[in-house]
Amino acid sequence: LTLATDLLKPGGYLRLTQLAEIIGKLQIPQKIDTAALDALAAKSLAPEYSIKEKRWHGTKQVHVDEPLPLTDCYIAPCKIACPIGQDAPEYIKLTSEKRYRDAVEL
Repeated sequence: LTLATDLLKPGGYLRLTQLAEIIGKLQIPQKIDTAALDALAAKSLAPEYSIKEKRWHGTKQVHVDEPLPLTDCYIAPCKIACPIGQDAPEYIKLTSEKRYRDAVEL
């Protein structure tokens, strides 16, 4: 679920390379311990593992150079860090609507 959430955020797919490098350094067994997997699956159904409260991470977790607004928990880095100052999400929206002139003029 966490990986899916990361992938859906702007720039999320760019993290796949980083994750692949981390996984590549792990010493992963060549076969699956099915008994351990069954035990883990059973344990995951226990309330202390399956019911989680949302934790507030604060504003220092996001890698942008300005504070986050009170009513938003995430700012797309592409909106702030774009070297030409383009509103990338709006550009993508306009091009998906085939409004190419508006997208270029943005």
